[in-house]
Amino acid sequence: MEPLSNYIEKEVIYGSTVTRSAFILLHMMRRPFHAVRWLSDRLSPKTPIEAGLPWLSWPCIDYIRRYLRKEYHVFEWGAGGSTVFFAAAGCRVCTVESDEYWKNQIEEKLNKLGSEVRSRVEIVFIPAKAEQPEAVRQYVAAVRRGTPWDLILVDGLEWDFEGEPLRLRCTREAAKVTRVD
Repeated sequence: MEPLSNYIEKEVIYGSTVTRSAFILLHMMRRPFHAVRWLSDRLSPKTPIEAGLPWLSWPCIDYIRRYLRKEYHVFEWGAGGSTVFFAAAGCRVCTVESDEYWKNQIEEKLNKLGSEVRSRVEIVFIPAKAEQPEAVRQYVAAVRRGTPWDLILVDGLEWDFEGEPLRLRCTREAAKVTRVD
C-alpha cells in the first residue's frame, strides 16, 4: 500500500476537499507550531492588513523575519498586510497598487500606526487592468523607481494584456533591479 503522503503529493493540486484536508492535517502533525498559528489565523476576525502580516505561509514569514533588516528598501507589487509588516519592521517600502479601494485601506491602517511608520511607505497608485496595455507597462516599470531594492515581493495584478501571467513579467523585471550583496 502506498503511503498517504505520496498520494497527497500527487493529488494536492487536483485533489478533492478530503485530499486537501488530509494534506493540511498531515502538515500540521509534522509542524505543530505552524498548526497553532494556522488555526489562530483562521479563527481570528482580523484581515492580513489588520494583523500586519503578509499573505504568505508561516515558514515564508519566518524566513523573511530572520533576514529582514531595518535599513532594507522593499518594493511590492500589490499593497496589503505585507506593506504594514515591512513598514512596522522599519523598512522603507514602495508599493504599487492598482485598486483604489485597497490603496485606501492600506493608507488608513498606516495612518493608525502613526507618522513614523507612515513616513516609510510610498504608495504608487496606477489604476491598471489587464485590458489597458499602457497602464500595465507603467505598473511593471514602477519597480525602477528608487532602485536597487533589497527585497521585492511580487503580488498584485495577475494577468497582462497579452494573456501572460503578469507576476512572471514582474519577477523578470525584479531580477534586474534587486541588490545583490
